[in-house]
Amino acid sequence: MQTESKDNVIRAGFAFNYIQGKRLT
Repeated sequence: MQTESKDNVIRAGFAFNYIQGKRLT
């Protein structure tokens, strides 16, 4: 269960960073 939660957080962070970078450009 913990592994799934960690993966979810990493995925959310990656998506957030991707969107932020796209908005910055």
